[in-house]
Amino acid sequence: MQNLELKKSTRRLIVLPVAILVVCSCLAMCFIFYNKFQDSTNYPSNVSIDEKAEAYMNIIEIIYKDIAKRDIKEFQRYSEATKAVPSWIFKQTSDKNELTVLASSQYPNLIGENLPYKFCDMSSKAHTNLEQNGVYKRISLIPDNKVEVCYFKKIDGVILGYNMIHNVKISGFGDPLFAQWFAVNMKNAFIVTSIMVLICIFQYLLFYKSIRDNQISLVKSNEKLLENNAQMQKRLYSDALTGLPNKTALERDTETMKNPKIIIVDIDEFRKMNNYFGAAVCDQILLKMTQISQKFADDNGMAVYRVGADQFALVEDAELFIDRYEDLATELLDNIKGLVIDVATEDGEQNEIEIHCTVGFALDETDTFKKAMTALEFAKQTGKDYFCYFKNIDDTPQYAEQIERSNMIRNAIINDKIVPFYQPIFNKDKQILKYETLIRIQNSNEIISPSIFLEVSKRIKRYTDIEKMLIEKSFKLIADKPETMISVNLSGRDMTDGDVSVFIIEKMNKYKVAGRVIFEILEDENIENIERISAFIERVRRMGAKIAIDDFGSGYSNFSYILKLKPDYIKIDGSIIKNIDSSEDSRAIAGAIIAFAKKLDITVIAEFVHSKEVFDACIELGVDEFQGFYLGEPSDTLSEDKVADE
Repeated sequence: MQNLELKKSTRRLIVLPVAILVVCSCLAMCFIFYNKFQDSTNYPSNVSIDEKAEAYMNIIEIIYKDIAKRDIKEFQRYSEATKAVPSWIFKQTSDKNELTVLASSQYPNLIGENLPYKFCDMSSKAHTNLEQNGVYKRISLIPDNKVEVCYFKKIDGVILGYNMIHNVKISGFGDPLFAQWFAVNMKNAFIVTSIMVLICIFQYLLFYKSIRDNQISLVKSNEKLLENNAQMQKRLYSDALTGLPNKTALERDTETMKNPKIIIVDIDEFRKMNNYFGAAVCDQILLKMTQISQKFADDNGMAVYRVGADQFALVEDAELFIDRYEDLATELLDNIKGLVIDVATEDGEQNEIEIHCTVGFALDETDTFKKAMTALEFAKQTGKDYFCYFKNIDDTPQYAEQIERSNMIRNAIINDKIVPFYQPIFNKDKQILKYETLIRIQNSNEIISPSIFLEVSKRIKRYTDIEKMLIEKSFKLIADKPETMISVNLSGRDMTDGDVSVFIIEKMNKYKVAGRVIFEILEDENIENIERISAFIERVRRMGAKIAIDDFGSGYSNFSYILKLKPDYIKIDGSIIKNIDSSEDSRAIAGAIIAFAKKLDITVIAEFVHSKEVFDACIELGVDEFQGFYLGEPSDTLSEDKVADE
């Protein structure tokens, strides 16, 4: 096709320009002819050239016979004096092809010399005719509408004549001299024009050759580009190992489907297989799965794609119901569940590998592939063989909520909206002993609880920034309040993170508050490096700080944990305290914790004291300190009143 187009282009590039050039040349010739012909026909004379020639010959005869009296010297003298007519007198020698000049008004220096052989284009035949007939006359047209006349006549043993140029008039196309006039006058124009045309054609052919070479090169480049594009398309939309269309091809194809239905098959523990058996063995498994999937797709009028390292997608565009796809998923799993595949290892050994698969499918018309993957992930998490997508398993809304909260956290950090709140801790006489520092975010006129943002801050790695801001603001607040003591919550990560732990120590030294700070450690924090935690605790203790274990009794209570850390305080979890006035189980657990703490001389704090009944029950069990809304709510300022309101 490209070669055909190239040939057509070649014809267009050669024939058309050459034709235009020829036409232009013809027009130029016509213009030149018109102008010259107009000049010739407009010449003001009615006398023919033959008549002129005879008239001038008569004049020369008169001069020779009547004026010079046939005296050659006198003829020469008179001819030179008048110069009216360029006249000659010759004598023909014995050699008929030679004429000796006797007189010449044009070239007197030639007198006595032989006339040049080609004078007036005389040939041997012309000399013979002159000898025999006594006359030689040649009328030859020359450019610019002129004619050269050579007329010689034998008289009295000598040859008289003249050589002269006359103006000439061409009467029209029928003029006897027209053909000669045309040849003479247009010859040079034709030659020049032809040469110019040939030069132009030659230059154009060179130009065309360059264009054609470029076209050929371009065609070859295009062919190579098309070949490369085809290969790229193949690589883009085709899986190299299996030859199946890939995920990109699936996304392309589903865009044109009205009702896409997608079933995704995932090989369980394929990564472990790959690590154990190697890529070569796993490639054999994938090829076997390709055969099974392709046959299943062909049998059910579906298309099959490889959409992941160990994932295949079966796709169709149809308005069918979920029952159909549950049947398809079941049938597919029957074909591959517990499938044993014979493979050859790199050392040539034969192995049998049993494979299992998980299936997820989606029937929604929008984001079908994404939803099928969500269903597959949910099936894997729940241990199901297959699962169909529905919106409740999609965590996209939760992620969108996380994005919103992460933006809130970032803005709070940038705009210094991390706000410490302080909840007082009382003794049994309801006197304030200390305060727990609690984190809040001020968002416009709203105070945001840590339950909203704290876990998100950890996921987006902003927790450390928040913790540092809280610590410094709290230390700075009590720096000028020598009687005020605060407790600050620390996670295991805070104590093992060199950046945070160094920051805490630096700020305690800066504000000189170490003796008035209690660090509360979450009891159910997953702490793996107890040695590093112990080292941190030991260091801050030497500076004067105290240690509390927070939320003790929640989840799992590890009493050995207390023995290792030797805290100064234990805070019994609020889930135990809140029902202590009505639940015997809560009273029993709290009583055991309190008894254990008393033996180790550890101060016990009850949190979530929300009523007088709970407060009284805690006193009865031997709790030392109390915290809760019944006694005092968190505030962004320290309470001036040291005794809780009754």
